Amino acid sequence: MQDVNVFRRAAIVLAMIVALLAAWRLHELILLLFGSVLIGVLLRRLMVWVKRWTRLPEGAALFVAVAGVLLLLGFFGFFFGWRIQGQIAEAADLIPKGLRIFTDWVRATPVGSRLIGAAKEVHAAAAIPVLTQVPMFAWSAMVILGESLAALVGGIYLAAQPDLYRRGLMRLLPARLRPWTASLLEETGSRLRQWLIAQLVAMASIGVLVGAGLTLIGVPASLALGLFAGLTEFVPVAGPIVGAVPALLIALLHGVNKAEYVLLLFVLVQQFEGHVLLPLVQRRFATLPPVVTVFSLIGAAVLFGWVGALFATPLAVAGSVLLERLTPTQKPPAPV
Repeated sequence: MQDVNVFRRAAIVLAMIVALLAAWRLHELILLLFGSVLIGVLLRRLMVWVKRWTRLPEGAALFVAVAGVLLLLGFFGFFFGWRIQGQIAEAADLIPKGLRIFTDWVRATPVGSRLIGAAKEVHAAAAIPVLTQVPMFAWSAMVILGESLAALVGGIYLAAQPDLYRRGLMRLLPARLRPWTASLLEETGSRLRQWLIAQLVAMASIGVLVGAGLTLIGVPASLALGLFAGLTEFVPVAGPIVGAVPALLIALLHGVNKAEYVLLLFVLVQQFEGHVLLPLVQRRFATLPPVVTVFSLIGAAVLFGWVGALFATPLAVAGSVLLERLTPTQKPPAPV
């Protein structure tokens, strides 16, 4: 009997190792599926709002929600797309010029001169491989577009019939784990929905504030730069830094003083987000401690690259729910 127990435990450990290896090899597919879940959670919430206000059945309400999102994007693209497209082209032309000015400024310092020299050596050594990989870059862009469409379609299906897929998952688990898992999935979906709404509010607010501020300062392509800053806000910590770089480089073309104004604008916008916007959002929606956000971002980026960094925070939100369920908070003993 003891030998049977040992064999059973060894088989369980081996199965866990195989599952982890499979998850590692299929991490891109898992992240794509997780992206579909995020889209499904958001569309499901929109469907609930439409159903509440229109009294339509779920299928019709989901159709109205998806059609409303597409119409909103189409409306935005029709009235602002031509302008944004022109500003993106303008920014693409101005950013390299600003980068050259910044490079010249850095080269004037002793440390900067050494760093630029080392960077040139690395670039020269990698120039030929990069040129030969241009078709690969085009293929990667096509893959990203295809995966995005697949995530959108998957999200629509998940939003349409969440119970169907939830029941299918439950059948893979032992009966004693099904109630606990169902409760875990429900709580995880709720937290992800709250995080998504909070993130969309932050992205929209940052995009509008940055775009308006750059317009007042007089920076070219302010609408495109504000849109870029809003989109990069989806990735905490690193996103705001990346979103500020193009605006700073373009501002350098008009003098250091204007670049200082742009830097001040981004600092003020981030202060507004941290001290005004986030406290208001935290009253209703789920957030993560800053330390958890930073280290989850670093860990996901190291393991899975930029795609991991993109999904680092929602994965941390889901992981926090699982951790809370596995380590429930113990109530302190009653005073004697």
